[in-house]
Amino acid sequence: MLTWIWNQIAVTLPEDWEMLQFSRDPDRGRCAFADRYRYRFELNWSKVSGEPDFVRMMSDYSHKLEADGKMTDIRDARLCGCPGLIGQSPEGPVSRFGTWIESQSCLLEVVFLWPEERDIAVEKEVLRSLRPSETESDGMNIWRAFGMELRVPESLSLESCSIQAARAGFLFRGKSPAETWVFRRYGMVDSWLKTDLDAWLKSQLPADIKDINIRHSTEGSIETTHLSGRYLPSGLLHKRGLFEAAAWQHPMDRRLYLAMLTNPRKSSYAGTDPAKVLKSAPEFTALPASGIHTSTGTPSANARTWEPMLKAVLVRNTAATVEPRMSDRSLSITIPSRKPRWAFPPITWIVHPPEKKTLELDPVGADVWNACDNRRSTEEVIDFFARKHSLTFHESRVSVTTYIKMLVQRGALAVAME
Repeated sequence: MLTWIWNQIAVTLPEDWEMLQFSRDPDRGRCAFADRYRYRFELNWSKVSGEPDFVRMMSDYSHKLEADGKMTDIRDARLCGCPGLIGQSPEGPVSRFGTWIESQSCLLEVVFLWPEERDIAVEKEVLRSLRPSETESDGMNIWRAFGMELRVPESLSLESCSIQAARAGFLFRGKSPAETWVFRRYGMVDSWLKTDLDAWLKSQLPADIKDINIRHSTEGSIETTHLSGRYLPSGLLHKRGLFEAAAWQHPMDRRLYLAMLTNPRKSSYAGTDPAKVLKSAPEFTALPASGIHTSTGTPSANARTWEPMLKAVLVRNTAATVEPRMSDRSLSITIPSRKPRWAFPPITWIVHPPEKKTLELDPVGADVWNACDNRRSTEEVIDFFARKHSLTFHESRVSVTTYIKMLVQRGALAVAME
């Protein structure tokens, strides 16, 4: 089980439930989590002026869900002190529970989406873990997601959160550009980091950072590069400030962590060590286990799941020829071109259609191609790629399916559905 903290709400979930959707709005929003096959859990929050009448609210909510066709066979329920509704959706069993966080004037709804049968033990464990993450005595709020644990001043708000394949990033801002905290976590570092950490860290700096100083520290097996400087924007009206950054690679998950803090000179947070407010959380990189995975249940015919795509076998074009390059582990794939419909005389006397086309794959793309051996399913290729590059399942899925889509479109691969 892993603990996530988002918008001052903490919840502990099974380690293979990854956050795929999220909201930045602190007053009203939603986070959605999925296992490898389908969405499994939703966390919804709404700031309200006072504690609601749960009896009346649940009655109204039940009628609305039934009228909208979202749930049938609805029954009242209570688990771990939380009132709720259980029933059937078009996609399978659903459990909904609500609770009130008085210290934050926040109404929470948690939704469990089950493929076949409810797992009451998991529901109890999750509901017992649900709690507010209060502001610390020094004015810091805790965020814990995507392999990072952050301590951020409550005066800063989350402006953006970017989640890409093997890269996650948070941007928090205050009232001025001189109050900016940036946190990032990079994966697949061995495939793209070609310089030392000092040079790479310098390349990440905003343009207005001057008077740079670099130092190094070691704590246990982690070597950290620290960089300090001054934030000197052009223009008389722009506030100046102090800049601090730190970067390190964690030996457990092989991820590269980066924190960059800009603060006004008179701020109580000026000079804060970035390595003290960003903590590596390598336990979020739950690598897929070897072997064959099976679905946790038989989904209904209406279930929204990407399982059929995952079970499809990837078949190479037998006419393709491959030329590996040992120097950089890349490769080229040459595929005979189909004769266009317009390719007949007299047009071909003037225009000569190409007889073949060549794809160039970088080392990462070469890993995907080599894993497609006419036997592995898409899911097995994703698992293979995840274990090799220390990625979670969905991180690997995004990377792998991007390459697969390109290879299919160019005629190098075919997808055989079960």
